[in-house]
Amino acid sequence: MLYKRIEYESVETLLIKYFRLLRNFSQQRLAEECKRTKSFVSDAENGLNIRRSTRITLAFALNVEPWQLVKPEMPLHELLEKIEELDIAFKKNSYQGRVKRKGRRR
Repeated sequence: MLYKRIEYESVETLLIKYFRLLRNFSQQRLAEECKRTKSFVSDAENGLNIRRSTRITLAFALNVEPWQLVKPEMPLHELLEKIEELDIAFKKNSYQGRVKRKGRRR
């Protein structure tokens, strides 16, 4: 398994991405659930503008408690592995969806 190096500002940014992928949400879909822009979600996953209000908004949209975006329930290395697995599965499903949609147009 290829393991790319991921640098994050905090564990909180990892948890946002983890729960987003766990719910099978794209950044765009999560932004729509939050009634915000995609850049809002991207900034949160990159550790920019993480305030209490941001955490509450994201937690509500992801259907988790706000504290779950701060304290991981597993060791960091396991969290990174889970994120990588979920990310690969999400990208695979997204690609297959695009192929099916293109196939229908003919």
